[in-house]
Amino acid sequence: MRIGVIGGGAAGMMVAATLLEDESFTGEVVLFERNMKLGQKVMISGGGRCNVTTGISGVKEILKNYPRGASFLRTPMYDFQPDDLREWIEKRGVPLKCERDLRVFPKSDNGADFVGMFEKLLDDERCEVRYRSVVEKVQKDSSEEGFLVAVRGGDFERFDKWVIACGGRAYRHTGSVGDGYEFAEKLGHTITQVAESLNSYMVSEEWIAELAGLSFEEVGLKFFGESSVYEFAGPIVFTHKGISGPAVFALSSLAAFEEFSSVEPAELEIDFLPEMNEEVLRSRFGEYRNEHGSRNLATWMKGYVPRRLVDRFEAGVLEKNMADVSKKELARVVEFLKRFKLSLVKKTPGDEFVTAGGVTLNEVDRNTLESKICPGLYFAGEVLDVDGFTGGFNLQAAWCTGRKVGESLLDS
Repeated sequence: MRIGVIGGGAAGMMVAATLLEDESFTGEVVLFERNMKLGQKVMISGGGRCNVTTGISGVKEILKNYPRGASFLRTPMYDFQPDDLREWIEKRGVPLKCERDLRVFPKSDNGADFVGMFEKLLDDERCEVRYRSVVEKVQKDSSEEGFLVAVRGGDFERFDKWVIACGGRAYRHTGSVGDGYEFAEKLGHTITQVAESLNSYMVSEEWIAELAGLSFEEVGLKFFGESSVYEFAGPIVFTHKGISGPAVFALSSLAAFEEFSSVEPAELEIDFLPEMNEEVLRSRFGEYRNEHGSRNLATWMKGYVPRRLVDRFEAGVLEKNMADVSKKELARVVEFLKRFKLSLVKKTPGDEFVTAGGVTLNEVDRNTLESKICPGLYFAGEVLDVDGFTGGFNLQAAWCTGRKVGESLLDS
């Protein structure tokens, strides 16, 4: 059996490795990779340290981190859980560590060590890795079962099985250019709307640069879309041009398909005190004013948020004694702390930056990942309409779907 795999990222590498580790496999695997090296996107995940997977145990809990495709992932995830993956990796010579935020990295913090493990696994006479190889055409062999595949500048060659594992279209410089969607469509599949996810945001407010580097452990975020409001709570950090951090990445995943621009910005609302409702905040203000009426408003506000943020409030009011702050001014203070508004104008890459949307899931067998439309065609990884939050969940989806495809091919 001759198997072709397009995409030398996480999913494609795992498909090939699963096949090659089975001594009974006597076929041939050809892995097509448009870059000079495997795993380009894997190596830059987690801020360049290679966030291999999540440290969360329990599939039910893990699947809560996939806004799209959680149900579809259930079988592949149960069969190859993060704990299984970690054991598999360490047995092959790459020690791992789980950090406090439950992200898992190579102990070396070097993604090249991790990808090097796969390079060794794929160094097998049954496997050919074709670097700098751009697949341009894929079609069913009309005369018999199988597929005819042509790379740029080459003739058609035949494969018994074909695996699309070439990712989405985020981080295009790593080779994720979205061609997997085109191949899937030509083989009969439908593609959902696609959009970048797990991104930071750029805002229109130029003064945001004054807050660059300011971080918060827990805020509440609201994204006001055209027809929905998306909410998430967690850590954020201000940047020179906008806002970033884990909570922003998760919010961007939920709101992935919302459109906005400098001409028509989207409104983001930040609650800097999510554990305190407005009534309690007003009560705290009154208590402080009764005890320290001669102190200025800025002093009270600094008890809740950093001075750099306080300075963004109205200078004339900040200098007022607490006793002199009017009801209308207090309302604006509450608005500032509980509903701080920014205008979002552009998405910018985050640590992972994946594609939301992809191959429609009801057209793929979730137990084998084989196409229901085109026999012998399989899908793994980001090309599917599956995406997760930041923290290793997208790579875990690639590993478990790649594993499932490899096992299904062995059973076919």
